[in-house]
Amino acid sequence: MRLQIYSRWLGTRLEAALGQALSFSERSGSKGPTTQLQWLQTMRSLAGVLVGLLMCISANARAEDVSGSEKVVHAEFGSGVEGMGMLVSRSESRITTEVCADGCDVFQWDGSPRKSEVWDFILLYELKVGYGSDLTSFHERAQSIVKSALLRSQKYCRPLSTQDAAQAFDCSWGAFAKAHSIRVGTANYDEGQRCSAWVDFASGKRPDKWSCKPITRSPWGPKGPGK
Repeated sequence: MRLQIYSRWLGTRLEAALGQALSFSERSGSKGPTTQLQWLQTMRSLAGVLVGLLMCISANARAEDVSGSEKVVHAEFGSGVEGMGMLVSRSESRITTEVCADGCDVFQWDGSPRKSEVWDFILLYELKVGYGSDLTSFHERAQSIVKSALLRSQKYCRPLSTQDAAQAFDCSWGAFAKAHSIRVGTANYDEGQRCSAWVDFASGKRPDKWSCKPITRSPWGPKGPGK
């Protein structure tokens, strides 16, 4: 909505500036100092409006540049339904995303928070092995896009024949994560503490190197789930 209002305002400014420019250009005879100054001011105004318009278009494009996988993950885990939670945070160039049901899966990568290949990974991981794998609502929500996500990720995932279309695949999670520089972990919030550990896909063992810190921010609020 704000972008639409800003676009209309820019259009009005652009029309006014163009009108002034045409008015000056249609005048005959040599331009005196006053006219030249007005001409320069008009051109500067026109340039400013054009820059603003380009910025508006760019911002609108970025706002729409959200993958289907990201939309589905946000819709499910960021829905506000009791027990569900989601937190996306940024520290310099590092993005950390937590998606939570009974516990939390943690995903961390560098660069843009909108990386479509990362959100494909998160979607597929949650459907197959993460805390989202037991959520019927998530399976139903993802059915319309899981095939396209698998097609984009076919180097690391293969389809299977099962009744549940949302889980009809398997992936080489270690290779998939390594290819896109994604760290995968798990976290739990309890008694004012956040305890987390990173998954080692190579070993296939459960995480055993846990780090616990007081909760300062969580997918459910400042104090953790149910607070």
